[in-house]
Amino acid sequence: MAETAASRNAAEEVVQALVEYGIKQVFGMTGDTVLPILDVLYDQRNEIRYVAGKGEIGVASMGDVVMRVDGAKRLYDEISSSDKLLKLWDGGEGGSVHCNYDNWSVSIPFMFDWLAKRL
Repeated sequence: MAETAASRNAAEEVVQALVEYGIKQVFGMTGDTVLPILDVLYDQRNEIRYVAGKGEIGVASMGDVVMRVDGAKRLYDEISSSDKLLKLWDGGEGGSVHCNYDNWSVSIPFMFDWLAKRL
């Protein structure tokens, strides 16, 4: 019997979506809250690689190395909505790690202001 979305749990759905989108590796911190996803990632280890890191900044930095600006621009181009914004932060603006993780005091208000204008 073929597996359907209705027969999969949330962790299986997340990993299936990653595989379908062609994601080849994910970064994370191993802990009990992500064990269901890690179990599914293990089952899909030939399709997608899990790279464990220590600490949020370390994991975000690993993603930053892989996602570089070219990847962010490609992702932006693929989003079908016309109401979108690609904001690239630099160190002079207060943050330089992936998703501005090293200085949320600047990026979070920016994101919420952008979103509030659309709600």
